Amino acid sequence: MNWFAELTLHDGVLSVYPGVRLWHATSGAARLDAFAALNRQRAGPHGWLPGQGGLVANLRVWENCLLPAAYFQSRSLVQEEQRFQGFLDDLQIDQSERAMLSRATVAMLTPRQRRQALMLRTLMAAPEMILIETEWLQMADDTEAGSYVDALGKHCPHAAWIALGPQRPAAIWRINPAKEPADAAIA
Repeated sequence: MNWFAELTLHDGVLSVYPGVRLWHATSGAARLDAFAALNRQRAGPHGWLPGQGGLVANLRVWENCLLPAAYFQSRSLVQEEQRFQGFLDDLQIDQSERAMLSRATVAMLTPRQRRQALMLRTLMAAPEMILIETEWLQMADDTEAGSYVDALGKHCPHAAWIALGPQRPAAIWRINPAKEPADAAIA
């Protein structure tokens, strides 16, 4: 579980390691370059929570969620289904919405359902690193964002969280506010 990566940005270097939570005001191509650089340094599993896109359009939500888990884990389909159902519980997704959400293709999703699908996919990956575009959290209300952060904290307690975007997402420090930094440490 011990690993270390460095993210070189235009104005310095971010040190990334298990459990760290970082934010840096980066957007556009620089943000995508930063995420790609982290991916090259530290191979997955990663969780990616983008402000736009992020799901394979011709797959159903369940299939999108199963992709990273199938690639990085060696669980049976029955075990993956049990984990998926548990994550639906943690995210407090209504029973009446679950079947529709699981079967829906990306084009059928509302913005909230898209955020739920991205969160479910991230949880299924059991990531060591969570890459967050800050717009992803800003689109959620406080209750929704809180349930996402709580689920990540519960199921990915040692993951590094790297949030890149124009506004600092206060929600990612709500689990342990004592560790809340003023902003990302640039070396």
